[in-house]
Amino acid sequence: MKRKKIKTVWQDYLTLTIRERRGLMVLMFILILQIVVLFIINTRKLDFPFPDPKTLLELSTDNSFVAPVILPTAPRAISVSRKFNPNYLTSDGWIELGLSPKQAGSVMKYISKGGKFRVKSDVKKIYGINSDLYQTLLPLIDLPDTNVHTSNFFAVQKFKESLLDINAADTIQLEKLRGIGWKLASRIVKYRQLLGGFNSVSQLKEVWGLNDTLFELCFKQVEVTKSYLPHLLDVNSDSLEQLSIHPYIGRKLASMICNYRKQHGPFKELTELKLLPLVSDEIFRKLAPYLKTG
Repeated sequence: MKRKKIKTVWQDYLTLTIRERRGLMVLMFILILQIVVLFIINTRKLDFPFPDPKTLLELSTDNSFVAPVILPTAPRAISVSRKFNPNYLTSDGWIELGLSPKQAGSVMKYISKGGKFRVKSDVKKIYGINSDLYQTLLPLIDLPDTNVHTSNFFAVQKFKESLLDINAADTIQLEKLRGIGWKLASRIVKYRQLLGGFNSVSQLKEVWGLNDTLFELCFKQVEVTKSYLPHLLDVNSDSLEQLSIHPYIGRKLASMICNYRKQHGPFKELTELKLLPLVSDEIFRKLAPYLKTG
């Protein structure tokens, strides 16, 4: 009885329905078809068009055979047509040469940390300047072809002679400063005119757009000559409009100066300005070199 029950169970597992038998037959047909195809491929000789050694030799000696030529990519278009010193280019200047903003930022970071381009070939080391672009820029790079070795004495003398007087320089000369473009050069000249001249190099920080980073780049390249005398404003005779134009005075302080001299008479000494509410010791220190009493 027990043996009969086991036989029934095996029959249930091994008995196939009509649909299952049909599926099994299709699967067997596919397997047999694959075996036949593989057998034919392995036994039949297929003539693929592989060149034989003789053909290769004929091609190599045949002058009529021309190998394909890969044309070099055209150099990137640049909008710079005059000579430039890479040590004094701004970020916008590098972008005009064909660099991306990110690459231009990397170059400016290199310069801000004391990096310097000494010869023309140094420009080729910049990431983003390929050989084609370098050849295009080569005639425009305002640098020597090779290093010029001089003694320390002459090098120091040359550095001293190359300092730019910021009270006498025009916009073209100011553009040659490291990190200064034409926009900043124009602002420096305009601020110098309003100020009456720079009394010290540190006053460049007061020019809008000239941040601490740019100041660190250019302050060693400029000077204020000791013989220079700034334009002086007369606190006793100049009008309200003339006084208010000065960056250190402005409209409110100019009105106070005019009202004070109406009420108390002309200023006898510049130190009397400290009696005005807006004139602190710091403001008086900045104002004094630009004022006179008559």
